[in-house]
Amino acid sequence: WLRLARDVLTVESLQEDNDASYDRVEDALARAEALIAEGDETIEEPWEIDFLRISMARLRFIGQSGEQGVDRSELRDGLLLQFVATEEKYPDEGELKKRLHAIYGLLEQPSEQERVYTWMKENAPSWEVLAIDAQKPVKEKDYIAARDLYRQALDQAKEDPEATRESKAEL
Repeated sequence: WLRLARDVLTVESLQEDNDASYDRVEDALARAEALIAEGDETIEEPWEIDFLRISMARLRFIGQSGEQGVDRSELRDGLLLQFVATEEKYPDEGELKKRLHAIYGLLEQPSEQERVYTWMKENAPSWEVLAIDAQKPVKEKDYIAARDLYRQALDQAKEDPEATRESKAEL
């Protein structure tokens, strides 16, 4: 259901002007939530539902802004509130924290980003923290330093029995 919601949201986001309808996305998300409520564990990251709802809200906000344009600070503040609420709903989800670290950076929220980084250092495998550390040299265009950090993270991930093949490939 999440894949369907993601795909439909992508298609609807490409619609011209206000032609986008999110009813099918809402339906798919409601079905995913029903599965979770029934105890179905096939949805590994239920916070993805919240992320899709946030994406939908962002697209609606932009669509409703029309000709006057988007108030970027209003959009940023609204997104921030929604992401913080999602984080509070799922306080111990490492993958969520990793995604939020990047999102808080994009939203120019260094205190939120630092708070998530501190959580990661205390709770996540060291190779995941190294992968986050590698983002700084990338932004500074120091690709050699970033490569070295990613290599170090990959070496540690190879030794970690909890690391998945996907997470190693991501590095």
